[in-house]
Amino acid sequence: MSLEAIIHGTFIDAPTPRSLRVRENVFVIVRDGVIQQISSDEGGIREEFLGLRVVKFEGARVLVPGLVDLHVHAPQFKQLGTKTDIPLMEWLQKYTFPAESAFSSPSHASKIYPKLLSHLLKNGTTTVVLYGSNHLVATKILAEECDKAGVRAFVGKTCADMLTPEYYVESTEGSLRDTEEFVRWCLQKWGVGGRVRPVVTPRFIPTCSKELLKGLGDIAQNYDCFVQSHAAESVDEEALVESQHPGKRDVEIYQESGLLGDKTILAHCCRLKDSEAGVMEKVGATVVSCPWSNILFARATVPIPYYNSAFPDLKIGLGTDIAGGFGTMLDNMRTAILQDRIDSFAAVDRSAVSTDPDIKKENWTVDFKYAFHLATASGAKALGMGDMIGTFEEGMRFDALLLDFGLDGDDGENGRAMRFTRFGDESVEELFEKWVTTGDDRNVVRVWVDGVEVL
Repeated sequence: MSLEAIIHGTFIDAPTPRSLRVRENVFVIVRDGVIQQISSDEGGIREEFLGLRVVKFEGARVLVPGLVDLHVHAPQFKQLGTKTDIPLMEWLQKYTFPAESAFSSPSHASKIYPKLLSHLLKNGTTTVVLYGSNHLVATKILAEECDKAGVRAFVGKTCADMLTPEYYVESTEGSLRDTEEFVRWCLQKWGVGGRVRPVVTPRFIPTCSKELLKGLGDIAQNYDCFVQSHAAESVDEEALVESQHPGKRDVEIYQESGLLGDKTILAHCCRLKDSEAGVMEKVGATVVSCPWSNILFARATVPIPYYNSAFPDLKIGLGTDIAGGFGTMLDNMRTAILQDRIDSFAAVDRSAVSTDPDIKKENWTVDFKYAFHLATASGAKALGMGDMIGTFEEGMRFDALLLDFGLDGDDGENGRAMRFTRFGDESVEELFEKWVTTGDDRNVVRVWVDGVEVL
């Protein structure tokens, strides 16, 4: 049932990379899943809402927008936290393709996917962009489980007609047929603009023939769908693309195939050329930084502040890349802060007798506010939903988390002691920063999507 209430409490959001907006003791009226009014005092509440019940969240509890995860491989969830010992292309062949192939069994999908969605919601993710497996039936199960869980989801059947093991490869015709069926099924079931939406999903350039890419581009354009894939991910991926398409790179190939536009979401992008970032900015495509995964598998980072400066209209968001990275958005927000320091690391000549001074200027731009913006408002913008979710404004959907910053060792609302130490004299902003840098799922005590409590 959708919340209909006057919520009285502290609301925190980050409309821009540098601004953390903390509104204490405000009244937010929610009805029909929409923020109807925000008032700084009780006397300012419009007469039409005065009959609604008042829900008061006080003390160490605050509300923040739900987190937006732009890159999750749903069938890899079972291997999260393991299998991180080899480079990307070996990792796919040895671990990941076998794990994903198990989703030929609908019962396996029905077992794993609800656990993934529970994990996401418990950790504050309310909107997620999901890769399914190559299997049509299992991907339909994934979409249905998203609907049951109440999460806002963009779901795609992964497509690959080459360079995957025989037990997990599709025919070109079959991949296109199943993709179109999945797209049509989603649109018939949830409608255009529904809470669960289809995404055209070529796995990545090395596993897709030119015919498949072109056919997927046609489907995306015919149904006006989002597209998700990978680009400029790692050295071995780049070398493989060069061997298949001499003189061409990912972004150019997507563009030639009709797969690059303002609804295209490309994960990793940590080895993009500036010219490619410029093309993505021009067409309105999105870069998804997966900080932990990029460092682990690509040994590279997405230079987010540089892109924001050099390509101000380039859309950028964050993804967990389950299971190639840490499994929560909080983990990746923290890693986004750290990755921003990596580009300014001082080189060390360990063979030199004397130490040269570090003359490279420190450029530490991404802080907890910036990272939170990327995980909320910026991610929403990438999905064309910047006027619907990601911040708290009148007319926007109520996708929100209730956080409990209980005293150290005290039980929070969910009955579990908090992780971070609190001394009682911190400001709300300081407590929020502690959550970003040291908090976890114990701080997330309630979750709403479209005004419906889903946790």
